[in-house]
Amino acid sequence: MRPRTDRKLLYFGVESATATALLAVPSTVTAVCLSNMAGWQRGGFVAEPLLGIAVGVALVIGTHLLPALSDFVDPILLDL
Repeated sequence: MRPRTDRKLLYFGVESATATALLAVPSTVTAVCLSNMAGWQRGGFVAEPLLGIAVGVALVIGTHLLPALSDFVDPILLDL
C-alpha cells in the first residue's frame, strides 16, 4: 500500500512546492545573470559572446532550476 500523497508539507506556512519555487527561481535568475556577464566579457566577434551566453544559460537552467522544480512531479506518475 502506498503512503498518502494528499498531505501537503508546510515550511513556515508555505507549501513545499511553493517554497521550492520561491528559492529556485531567484537563485537561477542570479546565476543566469552572472553567466550572461561572463559570456559577454569573453570578447571576440558578436557570435562568440552570444554563444558563451547561450551555453551558460543552458547549463544554469539544467543544474539549478530543473532539479529544484522536479518536486512538482507527482510520485504516483513516476510509479515510485
